[in-house]
Amino acid sequence: MEATARIRAGARHRLSATLGGARIPIAPRSESGATLGLGAMRGGKLGQMSVRAVDEWVVREGVVVVLGLDYSRFMGAGGAQSLTPRLGVAFDANARTRIHASFSPGTDAATRTDGVEFEDGQVVFKENAEQAIAFVDGQAILERSQRLEFGVERILDESSSVEVVGFFDTVNGRGVGLLSAPADALNDSGNAALLNIANQGGGAQGLRVLYTRRVSRHLKASAAYAFGRGQQLSAEGIANPEQIFQGAFFQTAAAQLDASVMDGTNVRTVLRFSPSAAVFAIDPFAGRLAVYDPSLSILVTQELPNFGLPVRALATIDASNLLDTLTRVEDSDGGQLSLGALRRTLRGGISLRF
Repeated sequence: MEATARIRAGARHRLSATLGGARIPIAPRSESGATLGLGAMRGGKLGQMSVRAVDEWVVREGVVVVLGLDYSRFMGAGGAQSLTPRLGVAFDANARTRIHASFSPGTDAATRTDGVEFEDGQVVFKENAEQAIAFVDGQAILERSQRLEFGVERILDESSSVEVVGFFDTVNGRGVGLLSAPADALNDSGNAALLNIANQGGGAQGLRVLYTRRVSRHLKASAAYAFGRGQQLSAEGIANPEQIFQGAFFQTAAAQLDASVMDGTNVRTVLRFSPSAAVFAIDPFAGRLAVYDPSLSILVTQELPNFGLPVRALATIDASNLLDTLTRVEDSDGGQLSLGALRRTLRGGISLRF
């Protein structure tokens, strides 16, 4: 459960505060389970309380400073806490150029789950920014990742803009689940799989370029490219899980097309390409492109009639990873280490809002 309050404190300050709470289930640990993981606590109860306070300060026309603080505390079986500052500055150099810098938690990029529009703005529902990835001696282990970035955004004309951003990521305590299984593990005679959680740490530095153009009233196109120094899967991780990641140069490109093909129907197509072994702890595009699956993904949404009822109905068809691409690496003995992204997937559903 989460509650948010916003208030204008004078002409130059806009304050917001968010208070949230959650109860997190903990799966029981099997006798042959790993010593590190969410199953390390048997029958424990875990509660979480989170507070966020943000002040948007308009220093003068064209200069905005954002100051904020995130605090999370686990109660019950956890007992850990996290305190993360957030800082942002935006400066309009002229009518077409904006310079900005920010320091924020690395979990900001992909935490949005849903949103709803109201007359005075939008309310966004997000996943918890701080989540326990494992337990060690009854203590919850949290991901502590941050991103520092500096960028310039330039409006080229009435329908297009370009953004260039340099980013510096620090990654600590990012949990990556490991499933080690022999080839016949899915058969009745197969051996039991080994479950564990690896700790991804380190960092990344890079540069991204994002170009956006409004082609027409019904069509919008975006293209992005990012490169730098990051991490990738290591073949040594097949035999030694402690060596699952290694530093490497990365580059990734993506293109997104948003179209309104008819009244109430929207189609979003995203093509994303990365080297087969690249692993991104923090999205290099900072959530500016909507789909994080590799290869080609298509999302179709259609508004449904409400027949006079006070509801809003929306049908969704989601086709992900149509090219069936996997992030993986192989060793000389034929062993394979792959990242657990979904294979080619087709999903559909209907959402109702009252």
